[in-house]
Amino acid sequence: MTSQEQLITSVSRKVVASIAPHELPLFDITRHAYFRNPKQARRRQVESGGPLAFGVGEVAAVATPVVLIITTEVVKFVLEPVKTSLAELIGDLFKQLLKRSRPTSSAPAPTQSPAPAGLTPARLREARERGMQVARALKLPEDQAALVVDSVLMNLTLAPA
Repeated sequence: MTSQEQLITSVSRKVVASIAPHELPLFDITRHAYFRNPKQARRRQVESGGPLAFGVGEVAAVATPVVLIITTEVVKFVLEPVKTSLAELIGDLFKQLLKRSRPTSSAPAPTQSPAPAGLTPARLREARERGMQVARALKLPEDQAALVVDSVLMNLTLAPA
């Protein structure tokens, strides 16, 4: 499991525990199925008509797939600037390493690259809007969408570093 999947799992499990604790026994089964093919899980959720469109014979959890989908999108959105900053930092360090390997009389002093972008209030607002867009695409009622997205963001910001 990647570190991103671990973060998504940790946050999602906490959200499910708070909004649908009765689904926790099925959480790991649902999570494994989701991470095998997240795109298919999302497509299936959208095509089903929303989280309440499961048939009578359906045994799967209802909230867990929705929480996993929303958490995945929010985590990707939040981590994107960090990935970009990290890629730039690695590129800068590599360039400095190459410059140092060349024999020159005046090697430039190493420059400090900026730290990866943090989770600012503005970025949190953007992440919330992204989560709400995903929830709406999943046909979640507005109040339920806000509950899930806000819970995801709260648990994400409180996640241990």
